[in-house]
Amino acid sequence: MKGNYRYRKHLRLKNHDYSSNGFYFITICCRKFKPYFGEVIEDEMILNDFGRIADEQWQLLSERYPQIQNHIHQIMPNHMHGILEIHNGSKIQNNPISQIVGAYKSLTYKFCRKLSEGVLDKIWQPNFYEHVIRNDEAFKKIHEYVETNPAQWDKDKYFMK
Repeated sequence: MKGNYRYRKHLRLKNHDYSSNGFYFITICCRKFKPYFGEVIEDEMILNDFGRIADEQWQLLSERYPQIQNHIHQIMPNHMHGILEIHNGSKIQNNPISQIVGAYKSLTYKFCRKLSEGVLDKIWQPNFYEHVIRNDEAFKKIHEYVETNPAQWDKDKYFMK
């Protein structure tokens, strides 16, 4: 740590063009891992009002960004996972994954804050995790992980009681 600034580890692949076609696994965590979006009951994610907003905004991303396709996503109590595909011939400058995730985080916060009548503070951690999915086997494994995440909640690294 230098001065008052914390060093953030770079999470991106060196020399990878994040505007290139392909599949990307995204994980976004809530600030301080607070369970803003609901709870898991009997292996099923039960969304609260904020969770429904987070879910809806993720689904609307492909309308905002027609060059992407949502494959699967899962809102969890204190984070979310999703697989996005950037379509053939599509490019946005300035790191589209960051732009897409930034828009999602901003819109989700905006509508949750409005619902809370302006009381809600920040809901997202800075940054996010993404993984470039390089083959069908990896896609299937990640898809299954996202799909079964609620059933594995008590073993999840983001699990907090």
